[in-house]
Amino acid sequence: MTADPQFKRGPLSDLRVLELGTLLAGPFCGQLLGDMGAEVIKIENREQGGDATRSMGPFFLGEHDSHFFQTFNLNKKSVTLNLKLAEGQEAFRRLVRKADVVFEAAPEKMDLKRQIFAEIEAHAPETAILASNTSVMPITEIMRDLRLKNRALGTHWWNPPHIIPLVEVIRTEWTDTKSMDAMVDLLEGAGK
Repeated sequence: MTADPQFKRGPLSDLRVLELGTLLAGPFCGQLLGDMGAEVIKIENREQGGDATRSMGPFFLGEHDSHFFQTFNLNKKSVTLNLKLAEGQEAFRRLVRKADVVFEAAPEKMDLKRQIFAEIEAHAPETAILASNTSVMPITEIMRDLRLKNRALGTHWWNPPHIIPLVEVIRTEWTDTKSMDAMVDLLEGAGK
């Protein structure tokens, strides 16, 4: 595993997680894993103004720095990338190359999710687990174009995720037992 030494506290301290999500489920997932010691790197898209919760009130610590955003983004590193520029794309690839787990919680658009996973798979280590957070889209359909489909799965964090301890782990028709067991162990280690 490849986690930064400054994050070496807790049962998940040997884990590096990339979080690509906004609003509640993605950020809470990352926060919970960070609380348990994982090195979590939140990736925000500058072209979209970063995480939408930066602008959600009613309380603000500064411009584009809401209390809501701060609450669900504790214990993380955060990077804002302009993914339309070559420099932003290369920075994203460098982060993906060092990930143990990637959690995606993008808007529920099939083409978008497939595009995200195609880019992730092109650069992620073969041992990395790729997880999509969705409640309505078939995980097998999202992951169908991947080369290493055995490591792809779904996680559905039930809302509100900070109160309800249930996370549904969804297998594709190709997900192997090793990846499923690793995700279940990771979530149980995080208290889910």
